[in-house]
Amino acid sequence: MTSGALPSNPFVAAGMIEDPRLFVGRKDELHAIASRMKGDQPTSINIVGDKHIGKSSLLHYFVLTWQQRVLNNSSRYDVQEVIPIVLERGNQYFRALWRSLADSDRSLLRRIIHGETPTQQDKGVVRKLTRKEILIQEGNAFQVPLVQKYIEQLLEEE
Repeated sequence: MTSGALPSNPFVAAGMIEDPRLFVGRKDELHAIASRMKGDQPTSINIVGDKHIGKSSLLHYFVLTWQQRVLNNSSRYDVQEVIPIVLERGNQYFRALWRSLADSDRSLLRRIIHGETPTQQDKGVVRKLTRKEILIQEGNAFQVPLVQKYIEQLLEEE
């Protein structure tokens, strides 16, 4: 090292850690996430914290290793039994969500699914659907692809 030059700092926040070999620690947090998914009634959780604290890295690592954490005590049969229940409950939720939307909301969602871009006149509806976490802020895409899939399915049934 030359005088005055600083070594590169390996602890500088430089985005999400994607290589699982570089992810260390957070065992308690990983266990907490897995335990909430394993229970008789799995629950949702929120991961919150300051910027660059490692929320995305934690979730990315969990996704890479979720089978060994969540399914290690489950058989293939258990998983196959649960999937239809989850899909059926999701179906009921999305049908209720669809029915709760105003005609203008449903009209805009239909148009987006058919490839149209929201117009200036849609601004209020986009804002409302963004607050409901259905659309992204720009209003031209769904926040959660699963919501889009269910709405596409519902539209096919109409």
